[in-house]
Amino acid sequence: MDLRNAGRQAGAVSSSRGQLNTGVKRYNLKTTPVICCSNNSGDIQVCSGQENIARYLASISSQVSAHEVVFFNPPGSQLTLRLYGKTYVLKEVGAIVTNVSEGIAINHEPFDSRADGIDPIAIVAAAPQWWRPCREMPINTSGYCGDDSVGVYRLSERREPHTSAPTTWITDSVSSKPKRVSGVLGVSYVVPKGPKPCGQRRMISIVENRPEENVHRHPQVSRYEPEENMPGLNELYVSLQGKLGIAMLDSRQATLTCHLLGESEALCVEPEEIHAVVSTSPAFQYLCIQLPSCYHYPHYYNKHQFFNISEASVAIGYDLAELIAIEEPGTYLLEVDAVQSSALRARFV
Repeated sequence: MDLRNAGRQAGAVSSSRGQLNTGVKRYNLKTTPVICCSNNSGDIQVCSGQENIARYLASISSQVSAHEVVFFNPPGSQLTLRLYGKTYVLKEVGAIVTNVSEGIAINHEPFDSRADGIDPIAIVAAAPQWWRPCREMPINTSGYCGDDSVGVYRLSERREPHTSAPTTWITDSVSSKPKRVSGVLGVSYVVPKGPKPCGQRRMISIVENRPEENVHRHPQVSRYEPEENMPGLNELYVSLQGKLGIAMLDSRQATLTCHLLGESEALCVEPEEIHAVVSTSPAFQYLCIQLPSCYHYPHYYNKHQFFNISEASVAIGYDLAELIAIEEPGTYLLEVDAVQSSALRARFV
């Protein structure tokens, strides 16, 4: 297949899994001060840069006290938060978490000349009515310190609770948190596992840095168990540095779409959307934000995994090397032949 002739569409690409998917939503934090990803599972508001964050919080602080806010601190910088007469400081990659309130103030200062110039990110959301927080003892206490109102998470100290291996998840629903915070937001920060490559510019497979990446969907549980009022979770991918390729499969229409995000671009993935990260530029940083975080729910309520990316080409009958070869940011609706179409429909029922 010649990608120069692949169908490229600007903006949203319509998708059809019943009435669940109203269109793929792409955003750009450079051109839009505050982006909002919303559906039945709630709204995620994201803004970038200290001044934009300050203006946004000032505009909503008297209206949305029940909303939680996660302040992401990028590498090579210090994030300081002042609230209720106290000061909280984070000098490494991680996050400060609290509730939106009047008088909240942040200050962001890069201190490393080798830093990548990435702005701090504020993520604001309220818990949807159907979601219930984890009220049991936290499963993951690593990398956390805090009080009743504010929590500070250091990613360098965060660990998977069952294996003690390093994790990309800065915070989630089963981690320690302030008493006044429900833990509705999950935030993962992903970077290359090895040293930053020099000179290489072509896109690479995500398998080189995340062999565990898999094709999956986050289910709308109420479709399968009508007695459960669970519309499912949203995921928002935000490319902080470099480029990020995300594939989405629509098994009913037998279509395969690739979204290549450039720096500061974001993509909202709704419940039931079958998707996976397939490619990155050699140097990259991205966030994966979940609303609501559902790690304390049964696993099959949270995620349906199909297969690892390394097996995807065989499983769906489509050579993912063609997706990895895409280098210009945009949305590509890729053609599949009759055999591949049958494979898609049969694989994802």
